[in-house]
Amino acid sequence: MGVEIFSVRGDEIGSRLKIWVSREDYENDYVLSWRLTDEYGKLITGVIEEQQGGFSLVEWTPPLELAAYRPANRSFDLDFRVEVLDDSGMIDYHTYTHRLYVPDNADTRPQISEVVLKPVALKAISGVFVEQLSQIRAEITAETVCSRIADYSLQIGSRTVSSEEGELTTSALSVSGTVTVLCTVTDLRGYRSTEELTVEVLPYALPRTAPATGQSRVRVSRWDRLAGKEADSGTAVHIQCSRSYSKVLSEGVQLNYCRLMARLAPADTGQYGTWQQILSEDTEDNQVDVLLPWEISPTREYLVQIMAEDTAGNSSLITQRLAALGCTLHLPGGGKAVAVGQYAPGQAERIDFGWQVHLNRGAGLRTLWEGTEASVGQPLPGAECDSTLHYHLYLVTAGEVPLLGIRHGSLMMASVGKAVMEFSCTEEAVSLDSNSYSQGPTGIYGIL
Repeated sequence: MGVEIFSVRGDEIGSRLKIWVSREDYENDYVLSWRLTDEYGKLITGVIEEQQGGFSLVEWTPPLELAAYRPANRSFDLDFRVEVLDDSGMIDYHTYTHRLYVPDNADTRPQISEVVLKPVALKAISGVFVEQLSQIRAEITAETVCSRIADYSLQIGSRTVSSEEGELTTSALSVSGTVTVLCTVTDLRGYRSTEELTVEVLPYALPRTAPATGQSRVRVSRWDRLAGKEADSGTAVHIQCSRSYSKVLSEGVQLNYCRLMARLAPADTGQYGTWQQILSEDTEDNQVDVLLPWEISPTREYLVQIMAEDTAGNSSLITQRLAALGCTLHLPGGGKAVAVGQYAPGQAERIDFGWQVHLNRGAGLRTLWEGTEASVGQPLPGAECDSTLHYHLYLVTAGEVPLLGIRHGSLMMASVGKAVMEFSCTEEAVSLDSNSYSQGPTGIYGIL
């Protein structure tokens, strides 16, 4: 009554197998089935055929779904079992083990059914893909009939992001224009499928403060309100610049704007005041030529910061220095003397003095004299400092150019276009540091 599976031809799931079964007893039924242990050790069974007869050729195609029980294996063993039955139950059986292979073809590879790419805004601009300001979020739907998806990935250029889930997000986009996005899904066997998509990424650059048209640098200078022009001794701040930023145009609609703001701080403290807007977002002209309402001292250095800030929330900052007015002279004992002030506009023989004459001989800076006005050829009061050092400040005229002169005894030194200072003492004259001042249209710059 013996029963036997003595031959199986074919070795791929999804392809037809030929199974030869023989038995001696022709009167009893038999059942041919398959058995498979899945990846978790569970026994899975299924009936192939129920027949009568002694010798039988069974043709059967293993379904692709069988491979799903072993999703990480490219081959696995399948047990075929034939059981002989009578009215009381099973009276004989035989088991035959056969190796099946998962074919490398389109039917067994994972299939991408849908990919949805959405922009993720890192800043205030949303709804579009923008360079530096957006990420790409992908929602990938994929299917496989005989395995499981193990990995989803997105590749843009040389950058790749992957996840075990079908939703994943890239880093910030670093390119603009038509960008190719390669979507890939990989199953547990290492089989993969890809789909290529493109998105339009709008260009973007950080906002910045730029030179005004026709100029080579951002210009921050002192301004004389009475004379209506730039002046080294001015007490107002004049700014000339422009802005440079990305408008981020989507279907003709501008999504990004930029404004310019400025603030002021004394250089010795570095304590800045509040921001003052010098160019608003809704102004079409990018050029700035503005006189700010700040009142500054000609004898003090200042720092001016200009910030360009856009809708996206990005900004850039530049800092300019406004020097103080004055001439610095080095004394033989290692100290220095400084004179600061401003000429009276339109007066060639008279000056309204805001001058302070300082002397520093290593014991700290102290004020020796502060006056309000002086006439041509007249010494300033209080000019003598001590018994060893004295000097006189004169305002002299060379043509129509008012000059600052210093007199000691019969010596008067003055020159057109430059203020010349000379001190006398009992031992030797002090030297003038020519790098510490510059002559401006109505005054002299220097650092106290």
